[in-house]
Amino acid sequence: MDTRATKGTRQKSPKKAAKPPSLTEKVYEMLRGEILTCALQPGQEFNEAELAERFRISKSPVREALSILRQEGLVRTFPRRGYQITPITFGDMNELFDVRTILEAGAAEMACMRVTETDIEQLAHLADVVYDRGEQPSLAPFVRANREFHLAIARASGNGRLEDLLSRQIDALERFFYLGAQLRDV
Repeated sequence: MDTRATKGTRQKSPKKAAKPPSLTEKVYEMLRGEILTCALQPGQEFNEAELAERFRISKSPVREALSILRQEGLVRTFPRRGYQITPITFGDMNELFDVRTILEAGAAEMACMRVTETDIEQLAHLADVVYDRGEQPSLAPFVRANREFHLAIARASGNGRLEDLLSRQIDALERFFYLGAQLRDV
């Protein structure tokens, strides 16, 4: 829709500067990143006070961030005791890979009918990223590229809901990639 003028009276409003993230959002992003990369180990227990002290903030933003992470299934709550990073099981992994296989097969089939030359170039670039087991710092860029590769296929499908579902499945599996690399590289 053309937003310059509608019937000569309405003009496009100037873009507002992006609002800086709240303290809760910052804590959430940091904790989520540490959980997905297994810097906070599956099964590890902690409480709000420990995190508040670590981040040098009050418990309120920590509690709010943990509430979001609990809704995402990344942490569990134990009343009067604290929290635990949700453990990883082989059953979880198998179920996630089953769902991912179904979603990716559908996304790939749809993408075959809609893929552009630009999409193909992006996929080729992402497929070139490698992980050197001898260099731990190469793991994070590899995991990000792997994630983007699979999401690029989902985007090429033209189905935003499918891309969103697949994104959540890949996020859930990210801990398995990091944990597997840590165990293998020991």
